Amino acid sequence: MLFRSLGFSGVALVVLGISQSEVWGWADRATIGSIVAGVVLCLAFARRCHESANPILDLKLFRLRFVVAANVAGVLFSMGFIGMWLLNTFWLQAVWGYSVALSGLATMPGPASAAFIAPFAGKYADRFGHSRVLFVGSLLLGTGTVGLALTIPSTPSYVLHYLPWMFVTGTGVGLSISTLSSSATAFLKPTQLAMGSALNNTFRQVGTALGAALSLAIAAPTLARVEVARRAGESVADVSTRELHGAWLMNAGIYLAAGLAMLAIFKRPTESQMADARGD
Repeated sequence: MLFRSLGFSGVALVVLGISQSEVWGWADRATIGSIVAGVVLCLAFARRCHESANPILDLKLFRLRFVVAANVAGVLFSMGFIGMWLLNTFWLQAVWGYSVALSGLATMPGPASAAFIAPFAGKYADRFGHSRVLFVGSLLLGTGTVGLALTIPSTPSYVLHYLPWMFVTGTGVGLSISTLSSSATAFLKPTQLAMGSALNNTFRQVGTALGAALSLAIAAPTLARVEVARRAGESVADVSTRELHGAWLMNAGIYLAAGLAMLAIFKRPTESQMADARGD
């Protein structure tokens, strides 16, 4: 139980520090202390995994470049993905005034595009390589997110300024999600598949938590100004939304970093490297 709590508590403290930074301030002792303590606990968890004969996460798999690439890209992709969709939802509901149901319907073309493309992603990965397919997916996601940040107006304009980017980002998601999952276990032996998949899922969940906290922390001033304007009966179109746009651009950069990480690191292992990762 103590073993598991090290990793869980470490991630929770890092997320707490990031998410509360808008309230506490980035330079506040509480923010810095929370993040530092979280990092220390995560490092302690990694050390226990390294020393344990039966670890929760087998860190020997990180001797394989394709595992490193898949997990680095997985963290980054998850950070950008959750951040982008949270920001999209905030924009539709807070700025454009859409209801919860209407914002869901407005965003639906994105997941629909992803569902249509995803079945073909595996074939593309086998033919062109996992790293190339994920890089194309990250470019599409980055392009769509930058498009939203640079073109979307404060007054509702769904067909011209939101719908097209849903198709672009949805296609990027379709190419990326299944490719990330398969790349993490692409060359593992059957006995390593469960651990490889668990490792990748863990890192992606960490990325999701960090991405949500970071995007919310950056966009918080915009959301606060919009709420004040609505309560005062003022036009939201006149409210500055620079932080939210900045958070979109940040997530576009994170997507690009995920694709570049795959291109730079991903490599098929040799048999000797596989034996070393198994501890043979």
